[in-house]
Amino acid sequence: MKKILSLVLSFILVFGIFVVPVSAEDKNVSDYPIVVVPGFSASYLFEKTENGEEGRMLWGSIEGLGIIDRVLGNIAKIGIGLGAAVFGQPQLFADTINNAIPEIVGDLACNPDGTPVVDTVTYPNDPAITNYRYLLDEMGSLHAAELEIMADVAETYGENGYENIFSFQTDFRLSIVDAIENLKQYIDDVLAYTGARKVNIYAVSYGGQISASYLNVYGHENKVHNAVLTIPAIGGAALAYDIMNESLRLDEETLMYFIENGTMLEEDINWLMKAHALGFLDEVLNLIIKGGIKKIISNWGSIWDFIPAEYYEELKTRYLNAEDNKELIRKSDYFHNEILPFMNERLTECLKNGTNVYIVAGCDAPAVTGLYEQSDGIILVNGATGAYCAPMGKRFSDGYQGLYTTCNDKSHNHISPAMNIDASTGFLPEQTWYISGLFHGMTWKDEYTKKLCTMLLFGKELTDVHTYSEFPQFFYSTNVCHSVKLEFVSAPYGRISSEDKLVRITNLSNKYTMNLLSLKCYGADVKISVPFGTYLKPGESIELNVTGNLPAVSCKTLDITVNYILFGDIAFQGERTLTFTIDNGESAAYDENNPFTDARYETEFDKITVTLIKDLLIKTGFFQLMKMLFNCFISFFN
Repeated sequence: MKKILSLVLSFILVFGIFVVPVSAEDKNVSDYPIVVVPGFSASYLFEKTENGEEGRMLWGSIEGLGIIDRVLGNIAKIGIGLGAAVFGQPQLFADTINNAIPEIVGDLACNPDGTPVVDTVTYPNDPAITNYRYLLDEMGSLHAAELEIMADVAETYGENGYENIFSFQTDFRLSIVDAIENLKQYIDDVLAYTGARKVNIYAVSYGGQISASYLNVYGHENKVHNAVLTIPAIGGAALAYDIMNESLRLDEETLMYFIENGTMLEEDINWLMKAHALGFLDEVLNLIIKGGIKKIISNWGSIWDFIPAEYYEELKTRYLNAEDNKELIRKSDYFHNEILPFMNERLTECLKNGTNVYIVAGCDAPAVTGLYEQSDGIILVNGATGAYCAPMGKRFSDGYQGLYTTCNDKSHNHISPAMNIDASTGFLPEQTWYISGLFHGMTWKDEYTKKLCTMLLFGKELTDVHTYSEFPQFFYSTNVCHSVKLEFVSAPYGRISSEDKLVRITNLSNKYTMNLLSLKCYGADVKISVPFGTYLKPGESIELNVTGNLPAVSCKTLDITVNYILFGDIAFQGERTLTFTIDNGESAAYDENNPFTDARYETEFDKITVTLIKDLLIKTGFFQLMKMLFNCFISFFN
């Protein structure tokens, strides 16, 4: 999905850890060959020649498609159109882009039955020429998907290195039904080529949907040892719905967070988007989708498989023709009605048969393109994991303890620290990890998540969320763009009781010294004082005393906001709010008639700031600064 989002946004914007210290020689480490099942649009597509080989490139590098030349050749029209869009006349700009789309990617369209208009081939799925050693040495890394990740994986393998890693290719436009069959054949070919009994799978996003569906249908063949599904689009993607429904609305602030994560940008500049929202782009994008993009992708089986289950029947009825699209509908119906509803049951059978299946998902962000639901910016958390989630901006009300529809062991706590995700309902409650603040595609940008995924990929025995205290089911992203990490020293991660008297603050930055200004707690009479002049060098931590009275109750939340300054950062001041579950006595009474409440407590600054002044501060970019100064002031006098 990342490339489609990038392509859409580029039309707008351009036109206007360490590896776990293990070795495959270690007796506790799996050394099966790894099949990498990459994200959406990772495979190059070529027109099929008369002899069945690769001809003209249909999808691949920007240079190969000539996009840059086309942009430069139309730069004047693009500039004029963008200027008109800024002043409320988006049609001119949209028309400029829509006129170019058929020329650039028109041959990617599919027929109503879901088959390609232009007969297409991918790079061959032959293990001899899709192992990473060959792809690096002979192909200059072309067709080697997730290369950044695989460099670390190859190092972990030791002398086997890249020879033991294989890159799966598939036509990403086709139905998941077709992709499953392609993956099945490729796994069989890799096993024959290597002589191994099983493979390990490392899957990303769309690759997670393919891999989970393959295990759903063919898991009984027991040809996979470990399957690590990262940020998986198992149940679809918000972006597909927003595009097909022509309801794309850019969440600019979340998009900037997304960019900061991807670039590991230590300058916290997301507030610029909050201050200067680019709402005029929404209408432009929807005009481009309606006038150009949908004409290309509307018959892609994969797009329909990406529609989340709760929206599928509605959109199918509205946009597909029962007769013309009969075969496309048949395949997507099969996925939505015969595969997805049984994901929990069949993945659990895989575990029983010796296939270790793991899910690692990001959470606590709305979709950047419109749907205001729990997601990693692209993939809805419910779709990735099966978990029951509170509406975005809400949490479960005090006293909520879980539905336990999949995991029936009520001694297991599967509720997120922020009390907004109930993992007890998920596909695999014991084998799914949730990383708050981890954005889609950023797994290897986060030291903690990188270490977790490497451990799971190379593990010899089945593990779960209870096995290692350093890998709890819920954790916060440690991407440097988040600047600060906060944890209670002696408590299980994400929980706090009256016994927890020390909190540890860590500067995540690799280059900036942090001046820790204040910590403000909401939801309990708790105080954490910061000594004046507290400075933390990059990577440095400090432990602070926790004082006050924590209520003798459980299943409530405590918000802690850290205010800080990064010296040298262009945005210098920042804050991060982390939420913890209070676990300090009998559970609070749960009101089933009011299942949700606001995710965050109202702060003193919110209470004193009237709407007109707040809007003015946001638009001028001073809201976060004034909030930080206010928090520091009241912390000093409390």
